Amino acid sequence: MTFEVANNYIFGFDGDHVWDWDGTSATKIVQVYQWGQWVRGFTIICSYRVKGYPNRVYWSNLGDPTTFNGANYVDINPGDGDKSISFGKIQDEMQILKRNTVWSITGFSGSSFSSTTIATQNTIIGS
Repeated sequence: MTFEVANNYIFGFDGDHVWDWDGTSATKIVQVYQWGQWVRGFTIICSYRVKGYPNRVYWSNLGDPTTFNGANYVDINPGDGDKSISFGKIQDEMQILKRNTVWSITGFSGSSFSSTTIATQNTIIGS
């Protein structure tokens, strides 16, 4: 299980669900997400195990780490036959690692989130 702190919550990612701890109780808030990160007032989550959407990254409402709007997502180069396997934060920018490429999420204002390859090119990992 991995953990992330966002506002007054501790989130736990157990590989199947996202849990939040508010200091009193744990609540399952989302299913089938494996990674999460608190970046610029958003909780950002993803999982390659979401059926039909192995490259989708979701974010919470601004300043509200437990509320997710169904329209708050970006697909990381869908249909490329690759899937997201991990992600992390480097200087307030999200890096999405796929098996063969690395992507960056930019535009931290909700509706302007977008994804691009690192250095605007297809960055191949390995050979």
